[in-house]
Amino acid sequence: MNSSDEDAIGIFVNPYYAVSFSDHLFQEHRPEMAKEDWVLANADKAMSLGSQVWLTNLLAALAYERDNELADIISPYEAITLSEKLRGEHEATIDPADWVMANIKLMDELGVEKWLWSLLNVLEANTQVQE
Repeated sequence: MNSSDEDAIGIFVNPYYAVSFSDHLFQEHRPEMAKEDWVLANADKAMSLGSQVWLTNLLAALAYERDNELADIISPYEAITLSEKLRGEHEATIDPADWVMANIKLMDELGVEKWLWSLLNVLEANTQVQE
């Protein structure tokens, strides 16, 4: 896979285009989970819930402050510090339902674990958001 393929995947995977992230995700913190553990836990959750349900819950966990067990597992906040470039209200450029459907296909194509690693990379180092 070349860098232009990785850039395209990063754009598709990035939930920034579908939702504004909750401010609580940018609080300074020490991640509670290793990235590897988060990927494994969420690969299992995505398989058991189904990709559509998992992706819909991911968007909800990113957009709203949720205090429930599922949001605690799904939220990337548990494993990384999110890029400040993702902070702030903005107009979504893609309907959340369309983002979910596109990412179901991408998860099937890449495999769930590779998709999850791509998500973490985009959220942590976010070079995809145009300012």
